[in-house]
Amino acid sequence: MTRRRIDPLWWFLGAGTAIFVLAAFIDPDGADDASVIRVDRPALEAYLASGGGNGLAETLSSEPLTLDAMAPSARKALVERYVEEEALFREAQSWGLDKDDPAIRRRLGQSMRFALRPEVAADPDDAELRKFFESHKADYVEGDLVTFEHVFFDAARGGAGDAVRRASAYRPGSDWQAAGDRFAYQRTYVGARAEQVASQLGEDFAKQVFAMKPSESWQGPMISDLGAHLVRVVRHDRAGEADFAQVRPAVLDDWQRTRQSADLEKRVDAIVSTYDAQIDPVLVQ
Repeated sequence: MTRRRIDPLWWFLGAGTAIFVLAAFIDPDGADDASVIRVDRPALEAYLASGGGNGLAETLSSEPLTLDAMAPSARKALVERYVEEEALFREAQSWGLDKDDPAIRRRLGQSMRFALRPEVAADPDDAELRKFFESHKADYVEGDLVTFEHVFFDAARGGAGDAVRRASAYRPGSDWQAAGDRFAYQRTYVGARAEQVASQLGEDFAKQVFAMKPSESWQGPMISDLGAHLVRVVRHDRAGEADFAQVRPAVLDDWQRTRQSADLEKRVDAIVSTYDAQIDPVLVQ
């Protein structure tokens, strides 16, 4: 009796079919299929924690929004947004946008830096913090403070020339606070910083005032962005060294930020060192 020989191709097809059926039985949902977007609770919670739910729901609580705290409609919208973003992300990858688009490459690099960012370091002891303060003392020096009074003549009434003429003709007396035109801010600036004066009256005016010495006499007219002024400087406190105890919170913030930045750069350098950068010598001559 002659046995019929089975073509090896049929053995191959049969084995392949068996493997396919077994894979379908083990993973009926097709988890490895690139076209499948699995949406489960852990995925949504991670998406929500990353800010994916911004604008979808409002809560009076100061606690972070959770899936259980969301209304069904908001939860449904969250799922739809997650699926949409995931689909677009995968499609962008399939198009090679993560490789060919410079903007996306930069964004991925920024995301990687964010992922590598170290946790805030434990607070240093006072000796280490004071050492940091001493090496960065110039950053904590308080600027000059000036206290001055002024009589304002509004350029909007008749132009800058008219404001200067009216200021030149006026001789301030005890009633100076009621003289001149109405001023939107204060007539007496007490312990004002240059930034404050410049923001209200202009940088040129601020420079003039901070260059003046305290005096009983009125000086001017001085021109600002708003008009003309007669000015009397009452007090000028020069910048001095910062007191460590007073600026300690700011020093601690700066120390932590500097430490985090240094640790991040170490992590970035460690990754860069694993790559062989082959650079054209002409570029670095």
